[in-house]
Amino acid sequence: MSGKSFTEMEREGWQRNAADYDDFVLPLTDPGIAPLLDSLGPLTGRKVLELASGSGHLAAAVVARGATMVGIDVASKMVELARENVPSGTEFLVGDAEALDFEDSSFDAVTCSFGFLHFAEPERVFHQVVRALKPGGRLFFTVWQEPDEGNEFLGLVLSTVQ
Repeated sequence: MSGKSFTEMEREGWQRNAADYDDFVLPLTDPGIAPLLDSLGPLTGRKVLELASGSGHLAAAVVARGATMVGIDVASKMVELARENVPSGTEFLVGDAEALDFEDSSFDAVTCSFGFLHFAEPERVFHQVVRALKPGGRLFFTVWQEPDEGNEFLGLVLSTVQ
């Protein structure tokens, strides 16, 4: 064992693979963006936080619908890509979703597109989200379907990792 934490391994992996994200991962995750946005409802004037923001494609779609957006990602190279891909005025920060550095009741909504798999302690993330949301705010996220429910791609990835 390398002695590195799960978060450190995730950060290093995304640092190493950031340049290839849009070519290899985005085609698999992009179909989840429209349904996620439709769930959010009207966005004009709302403040939204995106966890595991990657290269910024969900954030760009949220901004296009009139929201103010803040995105965080554990990998600085992903944050750099997001800053290049999304219109100015959107804030992207290197950050840890398990220890959000925002005041209580800061956001109308929080989004996370296929990111919960990448958090060492998702229950801590949920606690942080509840704290960061305004009263009545909501979390919207997508997750991978289990391999035994028809997601052969995730089954291949998991068997490769094992």
